[in-house]
Amino acid sequence: MDHTLSLDPSPRVGLFMPDLWAAVGGEDLTVSDATQCHQRLMAATGLPARAVACPLWASCAVPLLSLEQARVMPVDDQILGHPFLWMPNRLLTRFELVSSDGSTQVEGRDVWVARVLLEAIAAGWYERVTGRWIDVLADVDRDSSQVRSWLAGEVEDPLLEGLEAPISSDTQWAIEVAQGLIGHLRAASDALAAAKVAAALRDDDPQTVQAGALAAGVIGVVDGRGRPSRVWEQLSTTPSDAGLIAQALTYLDQLREAGEESLDQLAEIFLGPGGIDA
Repeated sequence: MDHTLSLDPSPRVGLFMPDLWAAVGGEDLTVSDATQCHQRLMAATGLPARAVACPLWASCAVPLLSLEQARVMPVDDQILGHPFLWMPNRLLTRFELVSSDGSTQVEGRDVWVARVLLEAIAAGWYERVTGRWIDVLADVDRDSSQVRSWLAGEVEDPLLEGLEAPISSDTQWAIEVAQGLIGHLRAASDALAAAKVAAALRDDDPQTVQAGALAAGVIGVVDGRGRPSRVWEQLSTTPSDAGLIAQALTYLDQLREAGEESLDQLAEIFLGPGGIDA
């Protein structure tokens, strides 16, 4: 399939760790860009905020679909054939993970998003050079009105019922890799975001400090995990408070230092020779 659909990421940016790609010709993103990716997918699909995830370590938002809600009728016809909207059952299903003590838990959201992006890379859904995705409907003899009629349940269509984005035959590799990566992804993306916010807080301009405080609220909450820390809320309203700035910088420096080793490992994993997304 040709790569003809565009949404996110921008050209020359891989699906993981967008900040890493800035060093090799990709767009340099801000902390708040993750929020904009989230909003763009919401606008294109019509999904509510709770049904879209965009962790800081991901370069694009992903719709939180399942076997119960496998297909979505998007607002924008231009993404009607986007592979995220035609995920195969293996990606619509959450794994039941077994811990070392024998207990089990359902695959968490971040691990699932990582697994989806890994499978997307392996199956060639996304072309990094152009920033475009395959169109699953490109070779299907159905126009947009026919697809929408089927999605609305107005007609039966065995062809569309059996249609799904291509995927590798190996059923286990992506869940295993995702579980190994997720801790590094969280730590490294927080470290990069913390460094950007800290630079803003060290600026003497209150408006820059305020912008940095607002951006800091994105760390750890952009994909729906809780509310921003009260420190960021207070600093956004009183950006000249030296005590709050010092408190915030201490926290940000801890985040940055904690993620340095993970950042080095991910740079090798994704950008190194033979890397996952090289």
